[in-house]
Amino acid sequence: MTDSEQTAKLDCPDCGGKRSLGVYSDGHTYCFKCGTVTKDSEIAQNVPPDHRTEPQAAIPLENIEYVPLTKRKLSAETTRKWKYGVNGAAQVANYFADDGVTLIDQKVRLPDKTMFWKVGGQEVGLYGKWLWPKGGKRVIVTEGEIDALTVSQLQDNKWPVVSLPHGAQTAVKAIKKDMDWLLSFETVVLAFDMDEPGQAAAKKCAEVLPLGKVRIAKLPAKDANEAWTTGKVEALSSSLWNAEAFKLDGIVAAADIAATIMDEPKMGTPWKWDSLTKLTYGRRPGEIIGFGGGTGGGKTDFFSEQIEFDVCTLKVPTGILFLEQPPEVSIRRIMGKHLSKMLHIPGKASKEDLATASRLAKDLPLYFFDHFGQMDWETIKARIIYMVKSLGCKHIYLDHLTALSADAEDENKELGRIMAQIAGLAQEMGFIFHYISHLATPEGKPHEEGGRISFRHFRGSRAIQFWSHTGFGLERNQQAEDQDTKLTTTLRCLKCREYGLATGEVLFFKYDPETGRQNETDKAPAPSAEGFQRHAAPNDY
Repeated sequence: MTDSEQTAKLDCPDCGGKRSLGVYSDGHTYCFKCGTVTKDSEIAQNVPPDHRTEPQAAIPLENIEYVPLTKRKLSAETTRKWKYGVNGAAQVANYFADDGVTLIDQKVRLPDKTMFWKVGGQEVGLYGKWLWPKGGKRVIVTEGEIDALTVSQLQDNKWPVVSLPHGAQTAVKAIKKDMDWLLSFETVVLAFDMDEPGQAAAKKCAEVLPLGKVRIAKLPAKDANEAWTTGKVEALSSSLWNAEAFKLDGIVAAADIAATIMDEPKMGTPWKWDSLTKLTYGRRPGEIIGFGGGTGGGKTDFFSEQIEFDVCTLKVPTGILFLEQPPEVSIRRIMGKHLSKMLHIPGKASKEDLATASRLAKDLPLYFFDHFGQMDWETIKARIIYMVKSLGCKHIYLDHLTALSADAEDENKELGRIMAQIAGLAQEMGFIFHYISHLATPEGKPHEEGGRISFRHFRGSRAIQFWSHTGFGLERNQQAEDQDTKLTTTLRCLKCREYGLATGEVLFFKYDPETGRQNETDKAPAPSAEGFQRHAAPNDY
């Protein structure tokens, strides 16, 4: 915060910690227990006189006894070496300067576990540092003073060990304060408490120390003293000596994954069409799969066809976020695919068809987002997380991605941010994310007239192309005079990161206006004026 001085110690109103809330001369407060910080706090303006901590006289060292701590199983030899003694009913941890003579401060612990600093405590460094000369093979850092005494006694009080002064909450600050001293040792072993705050603090401290120097001990109990007092002495010693070297997340050694080479590669989740499955080897958890096509080109219909297969044949729980189509229309279209009936068009289905679709739909693992005009990314993200975590969805379909950045000042930058978060969520939670992207206006033939689609036509193309595992273009000449050409869609694979073999390949699908189904066909649409190209051009890669 600042270089202000502590002026008082109060009970924390947020966590209830006794005398854990420090009040400082510039008006801010900080709780050493829960970490809450406030600025210009009213509390700082109304401190009772008996709670002020203007420098007090230290307890005279001659009034402190260094005796065995029976409950902690610590000897008088250990408490005397560490100058950790008792004054009446209170325990006192004396903090000395590096000369080992000058008393800096005292931490007092009362029988009810209330702790306070006799002078202030905000400027002290690692407890026990004065006991050990700079340099050596290794030093152990514990979370509390009692744990430091415990580890010291375990090592016959001969080898360097120190403690954080304020516990896990300010661990990084304490490590940084005595960084030069710590770096004089070949190895720094962090032996913090095994609870969540302790392990989180150990990781944060390890990240500010040089890689290769830090090890994190996995203690056999909540803390070192608990292991010591419950007879886990050998396990405690082993955990300290065999502490594993800290590795940053995301770094994996070849030796750690070499055995996975023996695993036989497996096909992913199939597509509705066997040819598409063979082309891409299916879909895999964590993948992002995109589709782009001209306005009115059948992108949503293609999604409906695939969703029907996912929920009706594969029985995969699926979440749908269609931002331009209400759920009532979406479910009609999906069930129409299942029955090969045009349920969404007046006069195209009988009452019996509608009744059958309604009955079957009730049992489908299918969930819709009824957006009510809410199309911002944070809203959509929250629904995706809920669908995956709470409803068990393995597949997510978003139509369309471009709507999420429509109001952004920089659409491409916003799409990049959104795509990065989608990629993280998909990997973390293991779902397959399918999205539709609108296209930018091409320089040549319009997409609505069958113009060739490239990844660079996707809105926000750089970010979308970068984060997508697989990308497809849906090309159809909606203005063709030939009816077969007008009903035939070319599915062009623009990218296939997993295997790469599908990139540039095409499949053809012909729409049946009687059944509403997209059926694969070997017949390509009639060549456009540009000429039909089966493989992708170099600028698509």
